[in-house]
Amino acid sequence: MTKHLICRLVSMSCVVALVLLTGCKPKIEGKPVNLEPNDPRPILSVQVADADEAALLVQKFGLEVVRMEGFTVFFFENANQLPSLVDLGYDLKRQNAYDVFRRVVRIDRSVPEAELVANGVKIINREKQYLIVDATIGQLRALVRSDSQIVAISGHEPRPRQVRIVVESMEDVAKIGAMEVDIYSAKPECKGSIDSHQNDRKAKIVIYGGAFDYLIDQLKDAGYIVEILPEPAPITEEGDNHEKVD
Repeated sequence: MTKHLICRLVSMSCVVALVLLTGCKPKIEGKPVNLEPNDPRPILSVQVADADEAALLVQKFGLEVVRMEGFTVFFFENANQLPSLVDLGYDLKRQNAYDVFRRVVRIDRSVPEAELVANGVKIINREKQYLIVDATIGQLRALVRSDSQIVAISGHEPRPRQVRIVVESMEDVAKIGAMEVDIYSAKPECKGSIDSHQNDRKAKIVIYGGAFDYLIDQLKDAGYIVEILPEPAPITEEGDNHEKVD
């Protein structure tokens, strides 16, 4: 028995040594990801004031939009549209397709999260063995070159976390909605949740919603207290299940 145990310990030590020497790391499961542009056509970008102006350009000039990020519209180049846009004073810029097309993928944890975020990668979900991220194909190709593992997500991924946020006012609700948090309901907190010695305190507003991890990070950075509810979170508009998670 003792001899057998010693052999097992030696074998385990050899495996650990091999991992350290070869740089082997646990492999995450998933299919390969296409890291080439979705379309070979050239891409241009233009700055707009808001989504309404972007919609107007699409309607008036027939822009074929790839995506919109902030106040920047990325669209496929069409020589017939360029003169009219330039005449209206729009500053058109050519873009690298590898910096425009994005993928949502699984990536191993070999790169620190802070480094990923600093390079513009969005952390969608934090899982035990890997991260689910939203990044440009250019960013993902660079990570692959640095030996990161990148594979396709599964059918049920990604998924927002179910969250509970207590705020002071409807103005806060509007701010949180503008941050692209999916708000299911926003109602004054129940009187029963206010202690008797706090009767003079103004009732706060309880938000139930869904948010990906990068949005939860932004909410916390903005000073909001975010409670992540258990999965699955039984959230309904009627509020019958709200008291169960308080």
